[in-house]
Amino acid sequence: MIQEGLISLLLNTSAVTDLASTRIAAVARKQDGVLPAITIQEIANERMPCHDGANSYCVTRLQVNCLASSQGGAKALFEQVRIATHCVTSGWGDETVSAAFMVDDGELPLDPSAGLDVRRVYGHRGDLEVTWAESTS
Repeated sequence: MIQEGLISLLLNTSAVTDLASTRIAAVARKQDGVLPAITIQEIANERMPCHDGANSYCVTRLQVNCLASSQGGAKALFEQVRIATHCVTSGWGDETVSAAFMVDDGELPLDPSAGLDVRRVYGHRGDLEVTWAESTS
């Protein structure tokens, strides 16, 4: 639900698609996939029920991984994702978002099992916290 809304928002942000094209996926990407790319995972969800309506408010934390062939490329892509989502409440598909902001970010570690002959994938990750209304009907 909110993952799909974030994907919709990013796919409609030219600064993001200029770098990653449409390579934005929930959870995982193909190991040998083209770079740069973005993956998104829901890592926490807290529901706050509302007793007088059809919506519950949720605070969902999504981990956004920006992957590229260099650390600089991964960081540049992450920065465009951060700008595209910072305090943005519209453009999330069918979801009603009241707040969105990055609460944490950092480099993703390289896979220590990757040999020198394997194409390196660098990453920068951020935790995006989104407050939104979840329909309960």
